[in-house]
Amino acid sequence: MQELIPQFLSPENSDGAEPVPDSKELTFTFLTSGALILDHQNGTINVTPGTTVRFHLVNIGAFAYFHFWIECHNLTVIEVDGVDVEPYEVPAVDLAVGQRLSVLITMNQDPTKNYPIVGSMGPTFVYPC
Repeated sequence: MQELIPQFLSPENSDGAEPVPDSKELTFTFLTSGALILDHQNGTINVTPGTTVRFHLVNIGAFAYFHFWIECHNLTVIEVDGVDVEPYEVPAVDLAVGQRLSVLITMNQDPTKNYPIVGSMGPTFVYPC
């Protein structure tokens, strides 16, 4: 990833073509390192115990599904691609490329602990070309 971005932004890339990684670089580690939440990795979100928070999720990837969950919390899906839906509860959601979801999450677990917010992409979500 660190090599591809400068290649894409280079003045020598006059036609604006997106660089394509060698297939040997396309590994689980490579894909996982490209998963961002709130534009970064390993960040924190402070919440008030007992409140319900709305998360708007977007998969801005190019070719892989994105699996999202917050450990020990259920997600209530309320909107899919800009359309309100009958709310339904799930432990996690999968987002296709370009898909958007809004979920409500009630912060109802032990407030003395931290709970990972996980966005996972991996080879099991990548379709072969």
